[in-house]
Amino acid sequence: MEKKLYLYEALIYPSSVGFEVSIPDLDAFTQGEDLYDAALMGQDLIKTWVSQLLEDGAEVPAATFGREAPEGGYVMAIATEAPEPEVPEMSVEEAAGILGVSRARVYAMVKDGVLEGRKVGQSVLVSTASVKERQSSPRGAGRPKRERATA
Repeated sequence: MEKKLYLYEALIYPSSVGFEVSIPDLDAFTQGEDLYDAALMGQDLIKTWVSQLLEDGAEVPAATFGREAPEGGYVMAIATEAPEPEVPEMSVEEAAGILGVSRARVYAMVKDGVLEGRKVGQSVLVSTASVKERQSSPRGAGRPKRERATA
């Protein structure tokens, strides 16, 4: 599963529990016992929040920077990776692009059972897993060479 890096500005300020963390672009809050813990909790918050947005198919808010530090607090940039959601199926065009073959070849591969696919109305959807499996074990061009029997 591919991952993408997300970077957001966090406002961290002292509180009765240690440190409060605000990620204004996500309108999200968390806390930590000390500054280090607060930064880790902020990173976890961003990862969880962004992962949920991606899973729901919602747009991830753009990050903005340049805020002033709260009184007695800090402004910190926090980065984390979040996994891109796995798409179970793709179009014939997408599969052809990934595999570097024509659309007709993808249709033939589905028909021959080389790729998993299913017909939906007038379209064919191809299993993402089968495309990735085929991509990771490429075949040479042309027909396989016939093995000669040795006497």
